[in-house]
Amino acid sequence: MNELSSKGFENLSVNVKGTKIFIAYEDRVYRFNIDGLIEVMNILKNYREYDTVVITMLNKKIPVLEIRYDNSLFYSVTAGTSGWSDFEKNLFISYTPTEFDTESDNQSDFRTDLTIHPGFKGQFGDYDNPVRAQINIIPEIRTSWWKGMELNIQTIIPVYNEFKGEGDYIRPGIVSLGQTFKFDESTYAFATMGYFTENRYGADFSAMKIFNNGDFVLKGNAGYTGYLSVYQNKFFYSDLYLFTYNLSMKYRINKYDLTIGITAGKFLYEDKSLRVDINRQFGEIELGFFAVRSTDGYTNGGFNFSVPLFPSRYSKPSFIRIRTAENFRWEYRVKGEISSLVGMTYKTGDYFEKELYKYNPAFIKKELKKKFISNQERGMYVR
Repeated sequence: MNELSSKGFENLSVNVKGTKIFIAYEDRVYRFNIDGLIEVMNILKNYREYDTVVITMLNKKIPVLEIRYDNSLFYSVTAGTSGWSDFEKNLFISYTPTEFDTESDNQSDFRTDLTIHPGFKGQFGDYDNPVRAQINIIPEIRTSWWKGMELNIQTIIPVYNEFKGEGDYIRPGIVSLGQTFKFDESTYAFATMGYFTENRYGADFSAMKIFNNGDFVLKGNAGYTGYLSVYQNKFFYSDLYLFTYNLSMKYRINKYDLTIGITAGKFLYEDKSLRVDINRQFGEIELGFFAVRSTDGYTNGGFNFSVPLFPSRYSKPSFIRIRTAENFRWEYRVKGEISSLVGMTYKTGDYFEKELYKYNPAFIKKELKKKFISNQERGMYVR
């Protein structure tokens, strides 16, 4: 599979059983995993001696998705001799892939990305100062040394700031060490320790179970943290003292790429609250709304979104690679006063869970169909 390796795909494994070929790979080249999948499928279609192709997509060396299809039908679709419907009847996508036993090639261990993130904080509605903003550049070093492990180190560099406090100083962002575990085909756990957002340091643990091929997800989270901030080159901190926890459920309506989530628990300001989220995917763009209500009677709400950033394809992973972030995420809360900061959580720097939703089988199939139908309508075929 030198062709896949030359394209920059990592952690490659190949296993041939008769006329079936099994391929596992990890894609850190394409921003959108659909584009990477199509690249792999187009390479494999030239190996027509294999009737059945089984592809396992990896993330941090962990199998997250399995795609199984008839290779000759895929060849016919891309050659323009048959329609998508014939191929789709044979296409099987599962959120519960099995492990690969063969050794992998072009491994990702010890390769480091220096990723440049844009940072933004905004507040609207203060009559004395109706619009306030803070703009930062956040360089991030991210590397992995073994399966499921990730080290994340950020530095926040201020560009423009209208907020008081530490926003005028270069300061550390997230500094964390995380480990992802996979216990069976649909059960994951995440453990992270270090310095998080919202001036918290400590440890965080989550466990997640996927049901019905990704349509329903149940997750539990617990954290034990203390306060830590940097102001005028001085560290201010407390002992570990705050225990937070929550339980969340997410249900996906595949027809609309819509996810409804409910989260309940004890949050960052020691409030016991219920949060409801509604999110929709539009290809690589995500848009959501949320509402929060605490047992003390405080309410808040707002919106969040994620948009992709240029470019859509990165250079091949290497010992050190400089690239932009895949997307820009932002969440806005309507009420900014302290009493309304209910349902707040910190970010640990582990993006595995958010990335996992991009591998939803129904979403993958729909996006594949869009690309091929669009090309057929224009008389073009992905080669």
